Amino acid sequence: IDQRKKMISHLLSLRSVHGLESAGTAFQCIPLDASDFIFLLESEDSVASSSAGTSLLAVSFVAECIYARSGALSSDKRIMDLSSTLFEWLSLLSKRRGFTSIDSVEGSDYTCASIMHALLAIHQNIKIITVTDEKTVSPHRKGSRLSKSKRKSIASSSSAEKIAEQAHLIVTLLGGQEDSHGNKIKTSLSKTAKTSALALLTHLCSLAPTAVVSSLLPAVMNVISSSCALGQMKSNTKRELLTNTVGDALMAIVPAYCTHAQKAGMSIAELLGSFIMKCDIGDDISWNSRLDLYRYLVDALLVVPSEENAGKAIATVICLTMADEAFHFSGNSSSKSPTIFESESEENPIEFAFQLNLRTTATNQISAAIEILGLVSEVMSMLTLDDDRISFDSSSKSDDFKVCANDVVLMALKGPSSTKRTEQTLTLNERYRKSLRWLIVTCLSVIDKILNCHPVRKLVRDDNNPLANLCLRMWQDLMQMQTVCAEARDTHAATISSKGNKIKFLDGCSKAAGGCLTTLQQILPAPHFLACISSLMNDDEISTMMQTKSISLLSHRASHTNPNSAEAALFLEAVPDLVSLVVKNSRMSGKNHDSNDSDARCDTVVQQSALIAIEQIARSLGLLSSNMQIKKRSAMIFGRALKVITDLLNHSASSLIRSGLLKEESNSESHHSFNIQVLSTAALCASTLVHLLKAKCLPQLPNLAKPLIASLSTINTMLESNTSAESNPGVYQSFKLLQLAILRTMVSVSETLPQFLVPYLDTILSPNALPSSMLRQDHNSDAVSVKMMCERFDTALSTRAPCRQLVPALAKAITKCFCKNDEQETHRWKEALSILSILKASINNASQSDLGPIIGKVVKSVIQVYDFLDNEAARSELIDSANAVLISLVMKLSEAQLRPIYAKLREWRGEIDNNSDKSAFLRRYAFWSLSAALSKNLRSIFLPCMSSVVPDIVSELEHAVSCLCINSKVSLPENNKRRKLESTSGTIVDEDSLVSLQPLLLCLELALKADAHDGGNWTRGGEGQRYTTILKHLGKLLQAKIPTDLVFASDDNGAGTSVFDIFVSGIGAEQYGSVSSCLTALAAAAGNEQMWKPLNHAVLEACGNESRPEVRKAGVRCLLSIIQSLGEEYMVLLPECLPILSELLEDEDEETAGLARECVRQGEELLGESLDDSLR
Repeated sequence: IDQRKKMISHLLSLRSVHGLESAGTAFQCIPLDASDFIFLLESEDSVASSSAGTSLLAVSFVAECIYARSGALSSDKRIMDLSSTLFEWLSLLSKRRGFTSIDSVEGSDYTCASIMHALLAIHQNIKIITVTDEKTVSPHRKGSRLSKSKRKSIASSSSAEKIAEQAHLIVTLLGGQEDSHGNKIKTSLSKTAKTSALALLTHLCSLAPTAVVSSLLPAVMNVISSSCALGQMKSNTKRELLTNTVGDALMAIVPAYCTHAQKAGMSIAELLGSFIMKCDIGDDISWNSRLDLYRYLVDALLVVPSEENAGKAIATVICLTMADEAFHFSGNSSSKSPTIFESESEENPIEFAFQLNLRTTATNQISAAIEILGLVSEVMSMLTLDDDRISFDSSSKSDDFKVCANDVVLMALKGPSSTKRTEQTLTLNERYRKSLRWLIVTCLSVIDKILNCHPVRKLVRDDNNPLANLCLRMWQDLMQMQTVCAEARDTHAATISSKGNKIKFLDGCSKAAGGCLTTLQQILPAPHFLACISSLMNDDEISTMMQTKSISLLSHRASHTNPNSAEAALFLEAVPDLVSLVVKNSRMSGKNHDSNDSDARCDTVVQQSALIAIEQIARSLGLLSSNMQIKKRSAMIFGRALKVITDLLNHSASSLIRSGLLKEESNSESHHSFNIQVLSTAALCASTLVHLLKAKCLPQLPNLAKPLIASLSTINTMLESNTSAESNPGVYQSFKLLQLAILRTMVSVSETLPQFLVPYLDTILSPNALPSSMLRQDHNSDAVSVKMMCERFDTALSTRAPCRQLVPALAKAITKCFCKNDEQETHRWKEALSILSILKASINNASQSDLGPIIGKVVKSVIQVYDFLDNEAARSELIDSANAVLISLVMKLSEAQLRPIYAKLREWRGEIDNNSDKSAFLRRYAFWSLSAALSKNLRSIFLPCMSSVVPDIVSELEHAVSCLCINSKVSLPENNKRRKLESTSGTIVDEDSLVSLQPLLLCLELALKADAHDGGNWTRGGEGQRYTTILKHLGKLLQAKIPTDLVFASDDNGAGTSVFDIFVSGIGAEQYGSVSSCLTALAAAAGNEQMWKPLNHAVLEACGNESRPEVRKAGVRCLLSIIQSLGEEYMVLLPECLPILSELLEDEDEETAGLARECVRQGEELLGESLDDSLR
C-alpha cells in the first residue's frame, strides 16, 4: 500500500511540478479509490509541501480525476470522506485570511471550480444510487446501485451537522458572506462553478433537509443585509453587485428551501417573513433596489414549482408583501422607519405588486390573481363585522407555495416576525381593522391592475383558453363579495356613528370588487360570460342583490358589444331569460302584495333590472345593428318582449287607476310605490322597443297607448288635486319619473307611427293628459325634464300627425278646456295655451291644400278662446296665443280667403253697442287685438279688410270721446251694475266699455303706418272724409280727461307713469297703442300740407291748454314726434307753431319746456337757420 501511495504521489508531482503529460496519463490509468484520493489531497509531501502554484495545480488535477471517476467512486465506502476533504480544500481556498499566500496566486478560481465540479459529480452519482432500486449491481459500473445496508452505512457516515456546514459554505461562496467561523469568504466563482454550486446545494438539502434548510434562513438574511449595505454605493456598481451576488444567492437558497422545507417542518411563510423583515430594515434602499430584490426572490421561487403552482408562488409573495405594507400602514410597526411606499405616488404598493407579477407568463398572472382573490375572500370571512375577535386555527395548512389566510392576517397584524402559526384569538382593535381593510382593498386593486394588463386581457378573451373558466369563477367570487358587502352595508347603514368606518370599508371593498368585475366582464369570452349570467338569473336560491347585479352587468356588457358581431347574436338570446324574469316576478309581486313589503320590493327590483337590461340590449344591439340576420332575429325576440311588457303595463296601469294612489291607506302606499316604479321602467323599455320594431309593434299599440295615457291622466289629476305632494320628495319624484317615462314612450310612438295615433288623439289631448299644466312646470330639475319631454311630444304631434286629423282633435280639446253646462263651468286656460301652441305648430307645418278643409275649425277654436277672457290674469296670454294661431293660418292663405274669415270674426264681434254686457266688450277687445296683430303682420295687404271696419273704428272713438273728454255725456241705465268710474268733472265712465280702446288705437296706428309706406291712398280715400273723421276724434282724445283708476296696458304695468301719459302720450305703451302714436302715423299717411293743417291745429290746441299742464306736455311731445317723423316736409307749418313754442319755452314744468326747446332745435336743424328772432 505504501508503495502504491508513493507511486501515485510521484506521478502527481511529475504532472503538477514538472509538467510531464505522460505522468498524468499514467496517473489516470490507475484505478484509484476514495482512500487514494484522500491521501493525495492530505499528503504533505505531494501537495502541502509544494509551492502555492504547484499545490493548486495538483489539487486541480486530482479534482479533475475525481470528476472523471465519479461513477466508479460512487460505491466506495469512503466516498463521503472524500467529499468532506474536498469541502475542506474549498473552504481553505476561499478564505481571505489564513491562507494569504494563495490569495495572490493565479489559478485559485480554476481550482475552486474544479473542486465544485468534482463534488457535484460525486453527489449526483450518490443521488442516483440512493433513489434507484435496491438490487445489487457491479460496484465498478457507473450508475450501479447499493444494497439497503450499504445505503444505511453511507447515511450513517454522513453527519447532518457536517452537511449543514457544507451547505452554508456553498451559500457563503455565492453570497460573499462569512463562514461559520467568522472568516470572510472570497466570491469569484465562474458561471459554470456557480451552476455546479447551486446544484450541489440542492443535493445537500435532500441528504439532510432538517439541518440544511434551517441554516438557509440565516443565509437569506445575510444576503439581504449585504444588498442593503450596497445602498451607499453608486447606482451602476450597486446594480452590478446585486445581479452577481444577491440574485445568484437567492437562486441557490430559495429553490432548495422550497423543495425540502416541508420535510424540515418549515413553511414558505417563514422564508418570506425572513426576507421581508430584512428588507424592512434597509432604510436607505430605494424603491427600484427593493423591487430588484423582490424580483430575484420571485425568479427563484419560479424555478421550483410546476406550471400550476407558479401562480400560487406569485400570489404568496404579493399577499405577504401587501400584508407587511398593511402592518406599516396602520401604525402597528414599532420601527421608526416608515414604509417606502406612498399611495399617492407612482411608486405605490399596487404598482410594486404588479411589477412582481410581470415576472411570469400571462397564464401564471391569471392564476396568481385567482389565488390572491381566494386569500382575500378568506381574510374577509375572518374579519366579521359583529365580532371584535378573530381566531387563528393552527390546523389550517398551506402547501409548498401557498400560504393560508392565517399567515397573511398575522403578517398584517403582527409584522413579518410572526410567521409561526399558532391557535390563538386576537381582539380586533381599530388599528388591526385598519390594517386588514387596507390589505383587502389594496389586494383587490392589484387584481384589477393584473386583469387590465394587455397580455392577460388577450389571453382571457380566447374562447378556447381553459383559463377563461377560472376567470369565470373569479367573476362569480367577485360578484359574491360585492353582494356580501352590499348586504352588510344595508344592515349597518342605520347603526350608530361608531360603525362609520365599517361602512366606509364596505364601500371601499365594494368599489374595488366592482372595478375588478368591470374589467372581467369586458374581457371574458361572451359564451362564458353569458352562461354564468344565465345561471345566476335563473337560480332561485341566490340573493336578490346578486341576481340584480348580474343583470346589471349583462346590460353593461351588451352596451359595449359590437352590434354587428357574432357576440351580439349571443346577447340577443339572453333576452328571453330576462322576459321570463319579468313575467315570474310580476306574478310574485301580485302574491307578495298580500304578504309583506320586503318580498314585494325584492320582486320589484329584479323586475326593474330585467326591464332595464332589455331596454339596454335593444338600444345597443337592436337599433345600431346593420346586420340583416341580427335585425331579423332581434325583431322576433323583442316583438315577444313587447307583448309581455304591454301586458305588464296594462296590469300596473289598471292597478294605479283603480287604487287612486293618494286616496289609499298608508299600509298600501309602499305597494303602489313599487307599482309606479315598475310602470315607469316598463314604459321606458317599451319606448325603445317601439322605436326598434316600428310597424311590427302595431298589434300591441292599443294595449300600449291606452294604459299609458290613462296613467298619465291619473298622475296629473293626483298632482293637481294634492298641492302638498312636493312635501314628500320620494312620492313626488316617482310621479315625475312616471310622467317622463310615459311621455318618452308616446314620443317614440308619435315619431315612429304618427298616422296610427289618430284613434287616441282625443284621449291624448284631454285636459288631464298632454295639455295638463302639471307637465309644464319648471320650478325644479325633475319638473324641467318632464316639461322638455312634453314639448318634444308637442313637436312630434304637430309635425308628424296628419293636420286634417289633428286639428279637429285639437278643436275638441279646446272645447273641453272651456266647457259650460248646467252643472259647472270649466275654465282651464293653461291647458288651452298648450293646445293652442300645438295647433299653431301644426298649421305652420301644414301645406295650403291641407288647411282648406279645417279653416272653419281653426277659426271656431280661436273664437272659443276669445269667448273666455273673463280671467284678467289669463287674458293677455290667451289673446296672444289665439292671435298667433290665426296669424299662422292667415299667412298660409290668400287675400281672398282672408276676407271671409275676417268678416266672420266681425260678425262674431257684433255691433258696437255701448250698453251691452261685459262679454260683448271683451269680444270687441279680442277683435281689435286680432286686427292689430293682422295689421302688423300683413301691413298693406290688410288695408282692404280695414276699410270694412272704419265705421266701427269711428264708433269706438266717438264712444271714447264721449266718455273721456270734457262736455261729453253718456247716459247709462240706472240698473246697470257694471263698474263705473267718476272723473273729477263729474263724467260717468264705464271701464268695461273702454277695454277695447287701446288695441283699437294700436290697430289704427299700424294700419296708418302701412298706408303711409304705400303712399297714403287708403287714409286719404273718400275725398279725405276718412282722414277728417279719424282726426276729429283723435284731436279730442289728445285732451282727454282720464280717471286715475282706469287701467291701460304698459310695459311696466303703469308703475311710476300716470294713466294719462300711458294712454295719450304712449309712455311705456309703444307696443300697446296710444293717441299720440296714432296722430303721428296719421300725419305720415296724410302726406300733404292741406291735410296737415287741421292736424297741426289740433296738436297746437293741446299745447296751448292753459288749465292742464299734462295736456300741454302731451301736445308738445306729439308735435316733436311729428317733426321727427316727417322731417323737412313739415317745416311749412313751423311758423304756425312758433308762437305756442315760444310760450312753452317759459312753461313752469321743466320737462315741457325741454320738449319745446327740442322742437325748436329740430326746426333749426332742418331749416339750417336760427329761430331766435321768430321766437321773440
